Amino acid sequence: MKTLKDLGIKAALSSVLTILTVFAALSVLLFAGCAENLPTSDETGKLSEESEAKGDSVAKTYKKYFTLSFDDGTTEDEKMIELLKKYGIKASFCINTGLMDGNDVIEVAGSWKRMSFDYAKENKVYEGFDVISHGYRHKELTFLSDDEIISEIKNDSEKIRELTGFSPVGFAYPGGTAYYNGYITDVLSSSTGVRFARDTNDTFSFYLPENFMAWSPTCSILDNKLFSVAEKFINAEATEDMLFYVWDHPWAITAYNAWDKVEKLFKMLAERDDIVFVSNTEFYDLFSADIPSEPVL
Repeated sequence: MKTLKDLGIKAALSSVLTILTVFAALSVLLFAGCAENLPTSDETGKLSEESEAKGDSVAKTYKKYFTLSFDDGTTEDEKMIELLKKYGIKASFCINTGLMDGNDVIEVAGSWKRMSFDYAKENKVYEGFDVISHGYRHKELTFLSDDEIISEIKNDSEKIRELTGFSPVGFAYPGGTAYYNGYITDVLSSSTGVRFARDTNDTFSFYLPENFMAWSPTCSILDNKLFSVAEKFINAEATEDMLFYVWDHPWAITAYNAWDKVEKLFKMLAERDDIVFVSNTEFYDLFSADIPSEPVL
């Protein structure tokens, strides 16, 4: 005989089952209604194309880059490095390791001694800075055979690796723009590890290079237009990626009493928070996929 307690439990279970059944039915109906409104894979593709056409993709953030390079590897490099460290600015040093025996002297507007390779290595002079080739013995490449060109790069690169632990991919043409051509860049591209090379053809602009094997700088640090160009760069809004590339010779800065000018430039730039300081090699690494390293036609 069933008790009142048994009947109560049975009734309660029946109510629960009824509620669950109703809930399940409602869920099926709701899902079916939603599914009818979901886009198909074809429709999803069309929506994506429409979104791109309307410019709904994430906008690119453009940057203002600043880079430096200094040639010849003279003892003035130490003074330049001290100043660069003071303002937290990066630079590339273009050296001729075949002339760094401690005796070679540059005779231009004075006498300027190249740094000793052993001294640079023992004292880690260039530690933390980019070091690239300027030719083993600073020979103008247009006067050399293919094998001599390759030797100038290979020998310098091996010594730079010994000095820094890194094989350079950068080069600064000895003598500048007048001493290279399409044939030279073909030899460099095909037979050496050089992937970017700077000339001395100042552009006074902030455009990115079109070809890394013919990389023209903005201006030299001793140019009279330096500060007007620098102010233009500082005040510009980056509507595209911009590059301010300054170059020169530290010995020339001493020769022409321009160290105050150099420090003024560094201070101006270091006070900005919208400028990205990079070495030549770092800039190459950032844009190597977008800018070709090809023989100059």
